[in-house]
Amino acid sequence: DRYQRRVHGSSPSSNNTPTTAMADASMYGDADDSGLPTASARILVATVEFNPPVIRLIGAIKRSTIDKLQEVLPKITTSAPGQTSTCEFVHKAGAGVAPHWAAELKAYCSEELGQALLFLTLMDVLEEEGSWKLRASNSINHDGTKVTYKFVFEKKI
Repeated sequence: DRYQRRVHGSSPSSNNTPTTAMADASMYGDADDSGLPTASARILVATVEFNPPVIRLIGAIKRSTIDKLQEVLPKITTSAPGQTSTCEFVHKAGAGVAPHWAAELKAYCSEELGQALLFLTLMDVLEEEGSWKLRASNSINHDGTKVTYKFVFEKKI
């Protein structure tokens, strides 16, 4: 049907044969019986909540990308010269909770410039390490001090 063709990249005349770009779907971690990546394996949602910053990553993300984020985020989230913050992503899953990675930067309070730097760093790491491309974003201002940003990425093929 039309949804299957759009998600799996096949046409009615191709007998559901994968397109050349999708032939190596196993590298994306989640594939169906045809070896094609499922839609969920190609989508990553990053939610960043301020203040303090809490980062949640939902999707098929490589451990090496998580490691890179843990390396670079403390370098940009210092509040004073000589001090460093900590950033440790923890994998969370359970009843009623979608599997995801989460990190809280407890000692860091960020204004607009710091938030922009955090977003830029997050996007750079996801693009360089994980081949993710930004597709959509939105933000919600909860009460004047608490703001949630959501970024939707798609895996480059």
